[in-house]
Amino acid sequence: MIIMKKIVSSYISESIMKKVTMAIFLVFLVSGCRFADYNDGNKVELTIATHDDSTDESEIPAESELPSEPEIPNESEVPAENEGNKVELTIATHDDSMDQTEIPAENDGKVELTVATYSDSAILSYAARLFEERHDGVTVAVITYREVNNENTASNYVQKISAEIMSGRGADIINVNGLTWSKFADRGYLNNLSAEIELSPDNYYTNVLDAYLYNGERYVVPLCFTIEEGFMFGETINDNEQPGDLTIERLADIAEKYYEPGTTTLFDDSGFYKDMTYIAFRLFCLDMDDYIDQKNKEVFIDSPEFIKLLETVEQLGEKLDGKLISNEAGADTLLENYIIYTPILTHNGYIDYANMSFLSNDNGAHLITAYDLLLAINANTKKKELALDFLKFLISEEIQSSPSIMFFPVNRKAAEEIAMLSYDEIKDEPYGKDISLNTVKGNIAKINEFTSRHLVCRIQDNFIRETVSLEFSMFFDGGNTALQAAQNIQSKLYFYLNE
Repeated sequence: MIIMKKIVSSYISESIMKKVTMAIFLVFLVSGCRFADYNDGNKVELTIATHDDSTDESEIPAESELPSEPEIPNESEVPAENEGNKVELTIATHDDSMDQTEIPAENDGKVELTVATYSDSAILSYAARLFEERHDGVTVAVITYREVNNENTASNYVQKISAEIMSGRGADIINVNGLTWSKFADRGYLNNLSAEIELSPDNYYTNVLDAYLYNGERYVVPLCFTIEEGFMFGETINDNEQPGDLTIERLADIAEKYYEPGTTTLFDDSGFYKDMTYIAFRLFCLDMDDYIDQKNKEVFIDSPEFIKLLETVEQLGEKLDGKLISNEAGADTLLENYIIYTPILTHNGYIDYANMSFLSNDNGAHLITAYDLLLAINANTKKKELALDFLKFLISEEIQSSPSIMFFPVNRKAAEEIAMLSYDEIKDEPYGKDISLNTVKGNIAKINEFTSRHLVCRIQDNFIRETVSLEFSMFFDGGNTALQAAQNIQSKLYFYLNE
């Protein structure tokens, strides 16, 4: 709402009027302000109205050459026209009480909702088309930033989106995956969705969605996720070990019991577990809330618990001669890493999840990962309600169960529907002959049980992630001690959080 506040309005002589005008103008020059037409934002506007009989009206530009007048929502708020020699100083302010969502941007008579994401997304395109069909006068523009054959595209996306958000611009909905979105939330650039989106445990994997809460508030919504920390026991230990949580202590115990150089390998080379830094970082993510209090900007990394984490992972490496993966042909894998993409599909194909174990900390927490799309609503949007409607549509059962979604949907009912549809498609195929309906139902039950546990997401803050990873890498390469790594991380993160 634009509120025009009349500060000065009086009839004065022509000579006094000129002096007042010059004085005000000089004050504005010194203060760094400028005379300006109203431009949507918090601008200061100085309006000088006068009538000079000596003015040659022929010198006044034609109306078509004048800058267009700003559109004022309420005519009753427009000051009356000046009469005679009147000096009027007005201040144009922005009233935060106005709901900006009531002023939709128009494009040929249509309201355009914009969605910014790194690369093409089948689910966004599919949902956008259906949303447009059901909302007359609305278009949904999905803006992608990925450039072919440009290795810097991802970093360019982060820089462009960050600059747009902080300058008060940007798309209405933004894929913040890969961005340090917690900083944007702290500074008020993202809408708090806690009271805006209702998520029932009957319909959604709420523990997955809640893993992305920040300081107890919901600023982002993942559309789908993966479980990257699943493991199946190899033949060597399958008859001797029971499925269950894989803590760092249990990993060390398995290595102690079964690892034999040249004949066995702890992990297979098709997963992510290829070095000690990776294991340490994953375990750090599980306990990050114990080490970093982002709300109160405190860090507790130079602690005995953190040092023990590094030293325990180091001891695991020593038991394996520093080799998580064997280069020997035919070496038996002790733990096969499975990345779960859908209710019945992993990166290694279709499998029965019943005997799967998962990486865990001592408190039984597990990691999940929002795959690709992690959406937030730009606080600068003037179409908040429309953006909310589209975001809710994206996590609805209709969209989440469509073939366009490529990973595990956050909608529980949609996941179960996808599982049954997938089974119908593969049951008669050669690669589906070992998958029974009971297996599919068992997989659904296993995932339902897993997602009811305490789930945490990987570190979302880029600086924290890179700082921790770098110090871990230096430690395992012998560049510093566990205490030095802890002190370095402690110092860097403390100053980062409190800058």
